[in-house]
Amino acid sequence: MSDLVLNSEEVREYERILTEEQGTTIDTLMENAGKEVALFISKIEPLKHKKITFWCGPGNNGGDGLVASRHLFNKGYQDIKIYLSGSRDRATPLTRKNLDLCYKEGLKVEIFSESLSQESMERTLGSDIVIDSLLGIGLKDEVRVNYKGIIEVINQSSARVVSVDIPSGVSADSGDILGVAVRADYTVTMGTLKPGLLFYPGRELSGEIVIANLGGTVNSSRFSTKIITETLISRHLPVRKEDSHKGSFGRLLFVGGSFNYQGAPIFVSLGFFKVGGGYIYSLVPKTVVSALTNWVPEVVLTEPSIKDNYLTIGDLTAITDLLPKCQVMVVGPGLGKEKGSLQLVEKIIDDSHLPLIIDGDALLVLRDNLERLKKRKFPTIITPHFGEYALITGKNTNYFDKRTIIEEIRSFSRENNLLLLLKGNPTIVAFPDGKIFLCPVGNVSLATPGSGDVLAGILAGFIAQGVSIKEAILLAVYLHGAVGETLSGEYEKRGLLARDIAFKIPELMNQLRANQLNIIKNRFLREVTDV
Repeated sequence: MSDLVLNSEEVREYERILTEEQGTTIDTLMENAGKEVALFISKIEPLKHKKITFWCGPGNNGGDGLVASRHLFNKGYQDIKIYLSGSRDRATPLTRKNLDLCYKEGLKVEIFSESLSQESMERTLGSDIVIDSLLGIGLKDEVRVNYKGIIEVINQSSARVVSVDIPSGVSADSGDILGVAVRADYTVTMGTLKPGLLFYPGRELSGEIVIANLGGTVNSSRFSTKIITETLISRHLPVRKEDSHKGSFGRLLFVGGSFNYQGAPIFVSLGFFKVGGGYIYSLVPKTVVSALTNWVPEVVLTEPSIKDNYLTIGDLTAITDLLPKCQVMVVGPGLGKEKGSLQLVEKIIDDSHLPLIIDGDALLVLRDNLERLKKRKFPTIITPHFGEYALITGKNTNYFDKRTIIEEIRSFSRENNLLLLLKGNPTIVAFPDGKIFLCPVGNVSLATPGSGDVLAGILAGFIAQGVSIKEAILLAVYLHGAVGETLSGEYEKRGLLARDIAFKIPELMNQLRANQLNIIKNRFLREVTDV
C-alpha cells in the first residue's frame, strides 16, 4: 500500500523507475492497471448480465479502459459496449494494440470523432456501470467541446460511474475542474494518490477511492510528498507509566489572550490537558483570568499583566524565570493586534530557547520578520490557515495556485527554517528538510471559533510529553481532523464547538492506540483487493 502523493510529473518518474530500473514494461503496467479496474468492477457488480459501458480516450488512460473491458469480457460479462474517442490512428501505440485485442475478442467497439450518437447517449443513460477512461492525469487545459458532451451525458446517467486514475476533467495536480468534469462514484487510481484526489473540488468528484496495484515496488523515500497514515503516527502516541507524576508529562508556557478573545487560552489549555500534558503556565491579561480559571482551574497563572485588557512587551519579565522549567511555548492565540502585544511576540521569537508554536495574532509579526525565524536555533512551528499564510507572504488570498502550492510551501519551509502547518482541507504539513505530509482527515464541522486554538494545545501537549516535534505535528493534525470526521454525523457538520473537539480527543487516542481508528486507511489507502 503506497502512502505517496504524486503529481503528474512525478507519476512519470514513478513509472520510469518501474520500467527502466525494475524491468517492468509499459505494456505490463497498462495490463495490470486494466486488470485491477476489471477486478474492482467485478467486486462491486458481480451480476454478469448487467449493462456496462466504457468511454475511452485515445491516450493511455483509454488504453487502461480497453484492457479492463477485455478482462471483464473474459470473466463472463457479456453486455459490454466501448466508445473510443477520435480514431484508431490518433490513439497511442499501446491503446491501438489493446483496441485490436478487443476486436479480436469480439467486443463491441464504436469509434467516434465529434458529435455523440443518439444510441450512445441512450446506452450510457441506461447502463448499470459506466467506466470513464477518457482523459486521465495528463489533462492540463480546459476540456474540449467533444468531451464536454460525453461528460455531461455520463453525469446525467443513473449508472454507477467508475473513473480510471482520476475523474476526467479534474486536474490531477490541483483538483480544479477544467471546464467540466465527471462526477464519479468510484475512482480506481493507479499506484499512488494524486493531489487532485485530495484537494477540492476533485476530492468531492472522485467518490470512493481505491488504489490499483501496478506491480513492482518503489522506495517511497525517493519522493517527498506523502499522506499521513495511522500506521505512521500510532506508534508515537506517548505512554503514561504507572510510576509517573504530573511533572512527568511536561510543561507548557502559554502567552496570549486579550479582552476581545478570552476563549483562546481556554481552548489551548483544554487541548493540552486532553492529550495528557502536565502543567500550563499562562501569561494572560487580567480581564482573561476569571474566564480561564473558571473553565480550566488546572492552569498556573504567572505574575499579573501590566495592562488589564492586553499583553505588552513589559510583561516579558513575568515569564523569563519560567522558560527553563518548560518544554514548549505557545504564543499568539487570542493575543490581539495591539502594538505592544506584537512587540512582545518579536522579543519572544528572539529570546526564547524553547520549541515555539506561533499561532493566531502572533502570525501578524512574521510578514516583515521572517529573518528573525531564520536566526532561531530552536524549532519554530507556525500554524496559519490560507488567509494568514497569504498575510505572512504578502500575497493576495486569490493568488494561490493549487497546482504549485505544495512546492511553494516546501520552499517556504526550507528557506525560513520552520515547520509549517497550513490548515485547510487537506491540511498541509511542511518540514525544513523538504518533506510534505497531507492530511485530508477532517471536514467543515471544524470551521468553528477556537478550533485552531485547540489544535495548538494538542500539538503543545504532545511535544511537552517528549514526542518528537515532527511526529507531534502529524499526530495533532490527524487527531484534530478525526474529531471532525467522527462527530460530524452527530452535529450534521454544524454546531460543533471548540470544547467538543478537545473533549473527544482522549477517546480517539485510545482508538488509535488499539488500531481501531483507520480513516485514512479505509478512505484513501484501500487497495482494489481490500474492496
